[in-house]
Amino acid sequence: MKKYYALIGFIALTAVSSCAHDETATAALNNNIDSLSYAIGTTHTQGLNAYLSKQFGMDTTQTDKFLKGLKDGFNLHKQDEKAYAIGLGIAQQLNKVIENTNRTLFADDSSKRISIENYMAGLTDVLKGTSKLSHKEVQTCIAQADKKVSVQPSPQKPTRNQARPQTSIKKPKPRQPVRNYYLCKRCRMLIEAPQTPNGSGCSAATFHAWNKICPVGTEHAYSCKRCGIQVETNKMPPGGNFSCLNNQAHYWTKLY
Repeated sequence: MKKYYALIGFIALTAVSSCAHDETATAALNNNIDSLSYAIGTTHTQGLNAYLSKQFGMDTTQTDKFLKGLKDGFNLHKQDEKAYAIGLGIAQQLNKVIENTNRTLFADDSSKRISIENYMAGLTDVLKGTSKLSHKEVQTCIAQADKKVSVQPSPQKPTRNQARPQTSIKKPKPRQPVRNYYLCKRCRMLIEAPQTPNGSGCSAATFHAWNKICPVGTEHAYSCKRCGIQVETNKMPPGGNFSCLNNQAHYWTKLY
């Protein structure tokens, strides 16, 4: 079974252009710092609605709920509260992982689906050091599922009296452009694009300073210990493009 794991992208989500719908988000521009704060908030809306739609399936009718969660997130102070909020965010990403796994293992058979209850039990037991399965048993279970997916029924040879099926030459599908991760060294925005993105609209300077991190993939997820960005790719990204904080190299750790 090909391992599908969703990356948990870190992005500075500070405001959206439609925040006027939320009556609690009122601006009091009494001095230069107030105006600067408001201006920075408006610049962080570029591409946010598209990002929320693509990554989470949200639309503008859910803006008020999103803003309430965003405001509550800024007001988290206790570590326990932060841990709970992080758990909610990661759950949204893991839902995509499970959906991909269901499609890979069971295709359109809706009667067979990964049990969220047992999935959570396995994840919880490992994190608490009380796993009911040994590492070998886990590997055996995964290998059996992998074998079921990879084994395809072989076509039967036609008999003498049976007409051979006619085969048609299929035209090769056009290759899709490779998408890469790009990170702005100035505002720390991380996006996916088939080529270097447009340079305008940086919240920290006049223009973005884009650095290509690595190709987008599906097999593994990596996180940089220094700046916290996370990417999903097929092999460990290079660390030597010095787009990390203070112009350092990224220090990647494998998540999955």
